[in-house]
Amino acid sequence: MPQWEDEGILISLRPYQDHAALASVLTAHHGRHAGLVRSLRRAPLVGSLVDAQWRGRLSEHLGNYQLEPRQVFAAPIFAAPLRLLCLQCVCAMIDVGLPERASDERFYLQTKAFFSKLEDEHWLSFYALWELAFIETLGFGLDLAACALTGVRENLAYISPRTGRAVTREAARPWARRLLPLPALFLLGEPTGALDTDWDQALRGLQTTGYFLHYRALEGAPARIHQARRQLIRRLRRAPSPQGHTQSPAA
Repeated sequence: MPQWEDEGILISLRPYQDHAALASVLTAHHGRHAGLVRSLRRAPLVGSLVDAQWRGRLSEHLGNYQLEPRQVFAAPIFAAPLRLLCLQCVCAMIDVGLPERASDERFYLQTKAFFSKLEDEHWLSFYALWELAFIETLGFGLDLAACALTGVRENLAYISPRTGRAVTREAARPWARRLLPLPALFLLGEPTGALDTDWDQALRGLQTTGYFLHYRALEGAPARIHQARRQLIRRLRRAPSPQGHTQSPAA
């Protein structure tokens, strides 16, 4: 009888028959893996870090889970609706977008690291960077190393929606309106430290990742997934920046 133990993040939980539930867990070494839990009431909260034990009669069977919560990532942000909605969107996109049982430890660690930073004041920057990593994991990585037209590595400012390659501000002038913004956040790979600047950069980054999510990586995904993300973006655009200033409607 095949069985394994792994660390994971519970990304979805749905009622199944009587009092059981169908759980989907993003695991460190077994990918996104589904299984049954005996009691919906006793199951951990979605978005929790868990110790997972899976057992099935055959490896290809659905199998059964025993999930022990280790950390509830949602607990510190219950009073922060935007951050909580962001966590829920991430779980939903993973549940729909990732192929089942395809191991990707690097992406698992990126997701775990992001959830641990939802309390951080720069959480929106980390979310935009997570979406960039998600797109790459799904096979639609962006090429930000150099300008697609000139080969220059400096002054990169746009991304081609067709190729996903970077373009400098000068080379893009004739087609700038057709291109997507390339925020400095994506080139640096981390927040700058200035809250208002980072918030604006993250919104611009989400405009770009949103295009590749909706039209490439998650094309054909259930409408509810796209609607959930659009709701998050709308609320982010209406929200005041960390310093209380009005936001740019870039995303």
